[in-house]
Amino acid sequence: MKRIAPLVLIAAAHVAFLFGAYASRFFGLKLEDDLAIFLWLGVSTGVAGFGYFKVAARLSANFYKRFAVAFLAASASLYIGVFLAFNTYGT
Repeated sequence: MKRIAPLVLIAAAHVAFLFGAYASRFFGLKLEDDLAIFLWLGVSTGVAGFGYFKVAARLSANFYKRFAVAFLAASASLYIGVFLAFNTYGT
């Protein structure tokens, strides 16, 4: 359980960021649409994926297993965050 708790915390933070940024139109910053989408989806998922990768080192020393865990976890939290944002506030 101690090994999985940091993964859940990263997922919760990623989902909360995706939901909050979409709800507030990227926190009220006046950004171009392309830049806002890149920051909202790309950078946040990259940062979350890096966090997952670092935490997955506790689960396995194998690079490919850590990468697979990070990729799957980042994809899942991205899907959940966008799903919640779109279904709550519309597209």
